[in-house]
Amino acid sequence: MSSVFTLRVPADPQFRGLANDVVARYVELAGLPNGERETVAAAVAAALEDLAAAPAETIDLACTARPAGFDITVRCGGRSAVVHHPQPAAKR
Repeated sequence: MSSVFTLRVPADPQFRGLANDVVARYVELAGLPNGERETVAAAVAAALEDLAAAPAETIDLACTARPAGFDITVRCGGRSAVVHHPQPAAKR
């Protein structure tokens, strides 16, 4: 599966949870096993908390699935972080 999903939400804490839920569902649809989905969700949640300084800002997420794995790029307030998770060998 090679695809990109983008999402923009307010940086307000109630929307950060929504962003994380959408990313978790995205990697589920892409076939990542449950335990690994939780790892990705925790890493994305940490990136969201680290980057979202002011509730008035927006958060942009770009989720990219490739045969080698997943990249979730989080951007907010001119800063960014990338969460990378390799695709399990069985799914390649």
